Amino acid sequence: MNRNLSNCDSTLDSGEERDAVKEAYIKYKGDMGKILNDVIGVTYEDEERLRKMINDMIESGELKATRNFVSEPEKRKARRRKAAEREAEEAEKMLKEIQKNEGAKDLVALIQNRQQRNLASLDQFCDSLAVKYAKKPRKTK
Repeated sequence: MNRNLSNCDSTLDSGEERDAVKEAYIKYKGDMGKILNDVIGVTYEDEERLRKMINDMIESGELKATRNFVSEPEKRKARRRKAAEREAEEAEKMLKEIQKNEGAKDLVALIQNRQQRNLASLDQFCDSLAVKYAKKPRKTK
């Protein structure tokens, strides 16, 4: 998984990412929310960086400016940010819940191991008592 994350970091500001952003810009006619959802490995935190990248492509003539991109309302940006923060909080809660459940599973496993050890030592104790107090066979003459 770390290899995938480092792989994703290497595409940051690379030609691959630039092509993906350009393709998404054309596909969604400059709708930044859809662009952020379409480009892999990008979060709302990358919005300003992508905006700068797109503006550079518009200035160089690679892309045409669209009304969706140029005159995007601040409310839409704020709504995207709040939604992303809400998703992050939900993901954090889910992670804690999963960790708590896995911790409970580990606890159950520890208890079961201890019970098995106790049963084994009880069996040994009973066997030693049986040997000690068992009737010894009488010797026949």
